[in-house]
Amino acid sequence: MGNAYAIMKDERLIFEVWAGKITKEELFQHERRHLRDPDFPVSPRLLVDITGASFDLTAGEEEIQTFIALYQEHRDRITGAKVAIVATKDFNLAKVYEKHALTLSIDVIVFNEIGNACTWLGVDETEARAWMNSKRTLLLSSSSIA
Repeated sequence: MGNAYAIMKDERLIFEVWAGKITKEELFQHERRHLRDPDFPVSPRLLVDITGASFDLTAGEEEIQTFIALYQEHRDRITGAKVAIVATKDFNLAKVYEKHALTLSIDVIVFNEIGNACTWLGVDETEARAWMNSKRTLLLSSSSIA
């Protein structure tokens, strides 16, 4: 289905939520757009919720490697980033990403609960939950986000 994200540039903070069945084409298209966004801050803190998504990545590890290569092109902006991924069914896939992100000087931790992820990032949990829930609901109720 897709994703939504919000950049709070002054706080160097990004909220991102994924919902529905996600193809690798959708994933890579998003990441290219995301990394080229002029508001994307240097060394951001990212809270990524994939609990409502199912990633269709047939080769898993190979796609993660391609994903990492994409980030290497933007190393000047992402070095020092802190990424908290909240995952359930794709937890193991997120852990593969966590392992490979070390090569990019990105701190990634995969959580199974948003509260701990918010604490680690220093993010207001109430605000994060409200944003994630509203965008996830919107994504699941329509094929595109307005």
